[in-house]
Formats: sequence, structure tokens, C-alpha cells
Amino acid sequence: MNILIVEDNLHDLELILNELKRCSFEWAYQHCDTENDIIDALKQESIDLVICDFNVPSLSCIDVLSTVHTLNKDIPFFIVSGFIGEDQAVDLIVNNGATDFISKNNLSKLSHSITRERDNLEVRKELKENRVEQERSLMLLKAINDITTSILNTDSLTDIANAITEKIMTHFDFEDCVIYSFDEQTNMLEQIAATGPKKNPDSSINCAISLKIGEGIVGSVAKTLQPEIVNDLTKDLRYIKDIESNNSEITVPILLDGKLIGIIDSEHEEKNYYTQQHLQDLETVAGVIATKFKAAQENSRLCKVENQIKQITENIEGVVFRHRITPGSKSKLIYVSSKVTEVYEIDIDAALADTSLMWNQIIEEDRDHVYKVFNQSIEENKSLYLIFRIKTPSGKLKWIEATGNSILQRDGSYITDTVNIDVTERININKQIQAREELLRSITNNFTGAIIRCSISTKDHVNIDYISEGCEEIFEISHQEILQGKITPWQLFSQEDFKELVTSIERSADEMTSLNFTYPIKTKSGKIKYLQGNGTAQRLDSEQKIIFDTVILDITTQKETEIELLETNNSLEKAHKVGELGNWTLDIKTNKIEWSEQLYNIYDRDIQLGPPNFEGFLSYHDLTDSNMENLLKSIQSGEPYDVDLKLITKKGENKYIRAIGSPEKNSTGEVERFTGLAQDITRRLELQKKLENSEFTLDSAVKGANLGVWDANIRDQISAMNERWYEMLGYTSEEIENPYSFFFSRVHPEDSELILNEIGKIEAGKQDSFEVTIRVKCKCGEYRTILDKGTALEYDENGRVVRMIGTHLDITEQEELRIKIENSLSEKTLLLSEIHHRVKNNLAIVTGLISLQSIGSGDEELKALLDETARRIKSIAQVHELLYNTDSFTDIPFDKYVRSLTNSISETLNNKNGIINLKIDENLVININQAIPLGLLLNELITNSFKYAFDLTSKNNVINFSLEFKDGAYYANYNDSGSGFERSKLESSSSLGSLLIDTLLQQLESDFNIETEKGYTIDFTFAESILGAHSNF
Repeated sequence: MNILIVEDNLHDLELILNELKRCSFEWAYQHCDTENDIIDALKQESIDLVICDFNVPSLSCIDVLSTVHTLNKDIPFFIVSGFIGEDQAVDLIVNNGATDFISKNNLSKLSHSITRERDNLEVRKELKENRVEQERSLMLLKAINDITTSILNTDSLTDIANAITEKIMTHFDFEDCVIYSFDEQTNMLEQIAATGPKKNPDSSINCAISLKIGEGIVGSVAKTLQPEIVNDLTKDLRYIKDIESNNSEITVPILLDGKLIGIIDSEHEEKNYYTQQHLQDLETVAGVIATKFKAAQENSRLCKVENQIKQITENIEGVVFRHRITPGSKSKLIYVSSKVTEVYEIDIDAALADTSLMWNQIIEEDRDHVYKVFNQSIEENKSLYLIFRIKTPSGKLKWIEATGNSILQRDGSYITDTVNIDVTERININKQIQAREELLRSITNNFTGAIIRCSISTKDHVNIDYISEGCEEIFEISHQEILQGKITPWQLFSQEDFKELVTSIERSADEMTSLNFTYPIKTKSGKIKYLQGNGTAQRLDSEQKIIFDTVILDITTQKETEIELLETNNSLEKAHKVGELGNWTLDIKTNKIEWSEQLYNIYDRDIQLGPPNFEGFLSYHDLTDSNMENLLKSIQSGEPYDVDLKLITKKGENKYIRAIGSPEKNSTGEVERFTGLAQDITRRLELQKKLENSEFTLDSAVKGANLGVWDANIRDQISAMNERWYEMLGYTSEEIENPYSFFFSRVHPEDSELILNEIGKIEAGKQDSFEVTIRVKCKCGEYRTILDKGTALEYDENGRVVRMIGTHLDITEQEELRIKIENSLSEKTLLLSEIHHRVKNNLAIVTGLISLQSIGSGDEELKALLDETARRIKSIAQVHELLYNTDSFTDIPFDKYVRSLTNSISETLNNKNGIINLKIDENLVININQAIPLGLLLNELITNSFKYAFDLTSKNNVINFSLEFKDGAYYANYNDSGSGFERSKLESSSSLGSLLIDTLLQQLESDFNIETEKGYTIDFTFAESILGAHSNF
């Protein structure tokens, strides 16, 4: 038990505590002696009992008792005092609600009184809880009774929800209350009623919201189906602010058979406002209203469906019928829309009572067909469509279009829904349209162009609604192909032109202006045509499309003429500029002159100044010039003129112009104006003078070179020749009527094809000129050798040569001299070949004699010397043998020569255990002046390797020799696999072989390097020799 002791005297406090120790239960105390401390203790602590001194300096016992009651603390309150009597104590107990009075003089009663009060307190608490529970139950029953009574006589979901929210607000003391209805079809929670800030004065919801399942706290409860209290909304991330923020929320689902049908939700500005009792009470309310709420939901949905059906049927153009057809019995009309009065001239009640009133209006000729189609649609379960006629009670003849379908019911009956629309006006309009279309077709088909109506819904989709038969001539597409959508005229436009046309049509529709356009097309046959269109566009906002009517004409001929005229004008302007030609006009009466732009350039006059007057024009020219006098006389007499004039520009430059003028006369013959041209001929005169000088120079050069010049038209087979050409053949120009045919008749039969072949190569694009040597028969009967050169100047459209020019040069004497030189050279070649052959044979004889001497000698040293000499001579002889057997008498194929040489040395030395590797380009040739010393050098090197370096019993004796030519020099390498020797021995050697090697290297003028450590290696380089076939060796 927690006890609050209010006592300012510490001694008395100790006495009270000592007395409390006698109590048999556990207790704790808190001591206060000021008002603020008392209030804080009562608010913060769970106080079960108060012991208060009657007199406290800062406040009285009555004040403390009043504070306890103000804070709704229903707890025992004991007063202790040593000053008041029993009468005053009774007054405190009876009138102020104190529990008991204990005198300080008799504190022994305190523990007994507190123990008794503690036992009474438990009983009082239980009684109080029972009373509170009874009061809460009564309040809940009253609330439920009030709620059920308020919704008893209404089926409107909105009214029911509004009544529930108002009663919950009234009975539960909430700040607001909102009810959500769950829509199974959309799976959404929608606010349908509210009380509090969300309720408008007209009972509607302020800013009604919809939530998905799982969205926000309400959506979460709808998902879990579990009620929930959130004591602090600032800490809950699910919270969705409605029209204002709050701090706590209670949400309870409305369930029926375990399924969600709605939500009760309330928010409060205080945190921790809602209790579990609130939650239980709202769950009870939700359970009580669930059945009524679900019924109202179903009723609301049914009303919505009925309203939708009614709206649909009333907004449908025709009459809506619903029949129930039971096999074996008559059909029953169970619904008809109000349009029946307008279409059939029968009111709804009469139509429902007697369906024959409508059947009998059907024209007799159509009745059987309608009956047949109607029954067939039911039997085959197909949709219904037919058009028939009726005659109404007022005598009107109407066309009716009927559509519908049938649905089989569980009981075997059929529900048939049909819509009957009065299409009389439409059919009559269609007939009028057909008649007008026939008239329009007959008119447009006789029209030279094409008439098109198209509709545009998007930039990429243009429908053709109508097109006249003139399309076949313009687009080369049949009328049917276009209307059937197989091909459209727009496909003949370029993509850019088509997009631009559609944009122009849209702009025309928006600005309500006519549209004119010209575009090229390319037809299926490849023809390029130019089309001109004129039309109007209209935007139909109701159908979201544009209607475009246009007349299209083929203006290809006109366009081609315009293009040709434009090209002609452009060419003329370019010609004027290139030819420095300007045009002018002179008004005789006003002396006013008009100039073209080019004239300003000719006269070096600033175009900003404008043309001069007639006097200003005269200031540019020398009036004493006879040609200028003639011009003025022609103007005065009204006669045309064509004269060359000298022009002096403002810069002082002299120019020459050709002035041409022509008069223009009126109907009476009077000259009104002069028009003409002025051309700057300054450059032409300069070039003409240069040309005259050049022609004189060229003519002198041709005569000096003795050239015959010809100019031939190959196609017409005519030609022109200069006098020298005739002189070459011994004729004069007067003796030959057609030089072209005459020339080919005099060409040697074996040479005539040469010229034709060369012309053929020119026509094939292989060349543009030729040069051949031919023989031509002269007047005296002998053939002269002619060097014929020609160049093509003109070709026809097929690439055949039309015109050629060229020269003939008599080279008879030069040709005879060339033949003599060739014959002399042939004789010398034969003689030189014979010389090489004889030198080779003589060297072979010398070699044979030395070999015989060697065989007959008994001196081995002499024999060896003779063999070496023979090998050296043989290496020279092999050079002459190669020269004799080749076409050249200066260069020999060195690879062939070296291989022959090494084979010969190997045979002479009887080499069986040595290998000679050669690396030489097989196409390498060397001048004889270098081949002989190089061959002798190899002979000495190979011989030395076999004699001094190799162990003749070994099979590992190898010699390598390579020779290559690059950058005008030869690079050689020789090495053997011998054991090597000291370099000093080589330097001190005075043998013939060493002397020959040094001498041969010097003769080759080579740079060399010798290594002797590991075998014998020599690298040497020498430059190429281009001297003739001689040797200084």
C-alpha cells in the first residue's frame, strides 16, 4: 500500500510512522508538506491512502481533501490532529468526505483504522468496478439500441453509415468517426460517411478518400481483419493524414461470416486516448450492424445497377425490350424503355400489357421474316439483326433496325434483350446520298482530274472515303484497288512530302482556309508526275478526325515546261555572266535607261547608283569614234545597229564592247524604245590577237617539223589535211577529192587493221590516243613508212569516236637506218658469242695440258701446284662458258656459276667428307669484271679449307657461303668448320694462295674482316660494277 503523509512536524511524522509499523501488511510512504508537492505526488504516484495533519502552515486539511477530489482520486483520507474536537471532526467526515479522524493524543487507533479501511477498500473497489461495468454495459446497450433504432427504417447505405457515425460520436465521446465501405469488385475501401471535421454541412464527406487493401492503418486492418489501436500516430509509418493530423487512432473491421464489408475508424488529437474498452465496444457495434450494413451494400449495388441500366436504356436511341420466352408458352414482355411511346406510339403500360400492339404494326410482307429471324436467333443462340417496316397508329411508315441476343436461364427459359431503333431518316438520307453519289460519280468520272475525300485520324493513317475514276489516269491505280485499300495514292508520295501534306491539311482545318499544294509522285511504271491539289479541310471534334476534300490535277506538262523555262533562264543568266553580256532598255521619250546587273559589272558602275541617263551613258564613250556616230544615227533614225565601241571606265581602264540595239514601235509605227545587248569583248579581242600570234607560231612549228596534220570525222568518213600531208604522198590537195577514203585505200593491206584496232581501244576506254607505224603507198608506187599519231576529240552518246585529229611524220629514212643498225648488232652479237666460246675452249686446252703435265710429274709438290693452277684457269673458263650460253655478254647468273664451280673443285679435290652450303639468290647476276675475281677468290678459299683446315677423315667438314645484293652493294660471308689458327700466321704468310686472296679482294675494292679463332671466317663487301665486259685481272 502506498501512503501519502501530509505533515509539517517531523516529530509527529515519526510518531505516525511508528504507529504504521504495527500494520500487518506491507506499506510505503511519501512525505509532503507543500501544495505543489502534494499535487505532483497525487498525479505521478499510485497513492492508495492519505494521512493529513489538520493544520499545515501553507495550506489547510480542507484544501488537501479538495485537491484529492478534484483529481478524481477515490481514496481513503485520514485526518490527524491534536487540536480539534470530535464535533469538528464529524463535520469534516460528513460534509467534506473525509474517511476518519485520529487524534494525535490517541495514535494507537491509526493502525487499526487503516487496516479496517484497507479491507473496506477492496470491497469498495470491487463494488465500484461492478457499478462501472454495469454503467458501461447500460451505456453500450443504450448506444446499440440507439444505433439499431436509427437504422431500422432505412435501406440507404449512406443514411445507415451517417446514422452510425453520429451515434458513435454521441455515445463514445469521440472527436470524429468515419465509416469505409469495402467494394469487392474494385478491392477498394471508400469513405461513405463521417462525423466531425470531415462532415460537410450538407452531410456529405469533405475530401472523401479511397484506400487499397494494405494501404495505411485502415488498409492494414482490412488486410488482417484484426481491430487495432495506435496510441502514437507520430511513430507509425502507416499513418496517412486525412484533412488534419491527429495523434491516436482506433480502427475496427465490420465483418460478416468472417468476410470484410467495412471499417469503423476514429482519430483523436490526444495520444493514448483510446482504450481496450473502446475497442471491445466498437467490435460489438460492428457485429450488431454487420447484417444491416451488408444488406444496405447489396441494395446500394443493386440500385446502382438498376440506375445504370435505366440510364443506358433511356440514353439508347431506340426502344429496349426484354422478353422472357418459355418453351411451349407465349413470350412475356417484362421490360420496355420509355422510347416505345416515341417509336411505336404506345405508352409503356399498354406495351407491357399487350405485346401484340407492337407485333401487329409490322408490315405484313415483313412479318414472317421477322418472326423467322427472331426464333432462329433463340434456337441457334446467335445474335439478332434485322431491318423491317412498321406502320404506327398515326399511319406513319417507319423503318426499324433490331439488334439483340438471348440468354438461356436455369429453368429452361430464355431472356431476350433487343433494341429497336427508328432508322427511317437514316435510310431516307442514304437513299438521297446514293442518288447524289451516282450524280457526283457521273460528273466526276467525266472530270479530267481526280476528286478525293479523305479522313485523317492520325498523321500516319489517312483513309480515302471517296475517289473519282480519274485516279486511274493520274495515279495509274485502279479505282477498286484504292477503295479496297490494296494501295493508296499516298504511297506514291515521298515520306517527307506526305508528312508535310498532312501537316498542311491540319493547319488548313485549324485556320479554316483553303489549301493549295503541288508535289511530285513516282508511279508504278516509274514515271515522275507533278500533281496540283486544291481543297478544303474541316476538323470534326466529335469524331476526332479531319475531313479533306480536294481536286487533284496532273500538271506534269506545265511543271516540266516551268522547269525547262527556269533552267533556260538560269542558263541564260549564267551565259550572260560567263559571256559578260548585259541587256538594257532605252525609253526614247524620257531618255530613261534600264540596265541588267551584268551591265554594271561591264561599265564598272556601282549598282547602288542605278543606271545612268542617256547623257551619262554617252559620257562613257568616245563620241568622235565612227562606230559611236553610227549608233547615234541608228537611234535617231529608228534603225537597228550592231557595232563595237570603245569604253572608258571611271577608273580610266579601256574596254571594248559589242553593242546591239533594236527599236520597238507602237501601232502607228513610232519608235517608243530601244532594247538591246552589250557584251564585254575586251578579253575576246585580246585572245583573238594572241590566237593569231599562236596560229602563226604553230603553223611555223608544223612546217618546220615537216608534219602532215589531219582532222577526221570518223562517223561521216570525211577529213581535212594540211599541204604537207599531200606532199608526203606526192599529191596536191586538188588531186584528191575525199582524203579520208583515199588514205585508207593507200595504206598497206597488212597495216590497215592497226589503225582500226587502236580506235577500238579508244572506244573501249582503254586509251584516248594512239601511235602506230604504218606503210602508205605514194604516187610513184613505192611505200613510205609513216609514224601516225592520233587523239580522240568527240564521242557520240554510245561512246563511239566521232572526231579525231593527228599528225603524219615520214620516217622512211629513219626506219631504213634502224634496220641496218639491228642487222649490224646481230652480226656483232654472233661474233662476240663465238669469241667467248673460243676463249672457253682455249682455256680448256690449257687446263688439259697442265693436267697432263701434272699426271706425268713425279714431284708431288709440283703436281699440287699444277692442279691449283688448273683449277684457277677452270674457274675463269666457266665464266666464259656461261656467257656463251646466255643472252648477255656482260652479266652472268652467279648462283649457277658458283654451284658449277664448287662441284668442279670438289671433284678435283676428291672431296667425299665435306659439305658446301650455298645461300645465293637464284636470280642474282654479276658483271663479268666482278664474277671472275670473285670465282677465283672462292676457289682459293675452298681449296685452303680442304687442304689446311679440315680433317679429311671427319664427316663434319662444312663450308658456308652466302651472297646478297642490297642498296647497290654485295654482302658476302664465307666460313668453314675447321679448328682455326693464330691470326699472326695469316699475317706472316707469303704463300701464293694468300697473295691471291689479298689481290682479289683489292681488285673487288672490298671492305673485309677475317676471324680465325673458330674456323676461318671472312666477311667482305664490294660495290656493284656497271662497267662493260672487260677485265684488268
